[in-house]
Amino acid sequence: MTPTNEFDIRTVNKDMLVDADDVHVDIDAPKAERMASTVEQMNGNPYFFKCKNEKGDDYIAVEISYGNTDTSVDDCAESWLRTI
Repeated sequence: MTPTNEFDIRTVNKDMLVDADDVHVDIDAPKAERMASTVEQMNGNPYFFKCKNEKGDDYIAVEISYGNTDTSVDDCAESWLRTI
């Protein structure tokens, strides 16, 4: 499956999505390997997955997007934390 973000988060079938708890990333692997492994574990679509809700009794569908940047999530989080 080619990665796609063409689903509609409002209507996507949560039963078809991968549980985020089931995706494991080897942080010691090279970046390309980590990316390939993540996409493979997410059935070819890293844009949509599901997470348990706060009570842990149901799932919510999650949609993400990726920016074309070298800035990491950690960099963004650190920058945001410096503002509060």
